[in-house]
Amino acid sequence: VLEHISEGKLKDEFGAGKKGDEVILAGDFNVPSFDPVLRVAKRTGLTDAYSECNRKPGPTWGPFKKGPALLRLDFIFFSKKFRVLRSWSMKTPGSDHRAVIADLKWANEG
Repeated sequence: VLEHISEGKLKDEFGAGKKGDEVILAGDFNVPSFDPVLRVAKRTGLTDAYSECNRKPGPTWGPFKKGPALLRLDFIFFSKKFRVLRSWSMKTPGSDHRAVIADLKWANEG
């Protein structure tokens, strides 16, 4: 997916997206926050919503069902046309991952 993004916008048609559309990319990336692929996301002009608002690492997954979350594998990335008001993670019933949630708003809105 990242190869289709430049400066926070789609470089070409991708799924329902049209060339030039602003990007919000969210989900389970299956890589920890320190993985080099996430540096690629930042080079494409995307910002990590959780890191933008929080100093703590915000782990979303752990290897044991009853143990604590240890790694953040889930992310919300957004283009510079948006700004994040807040972002947090929370337990999700029925999932082995914590959800990452972000309130985004168009950057040019008051």
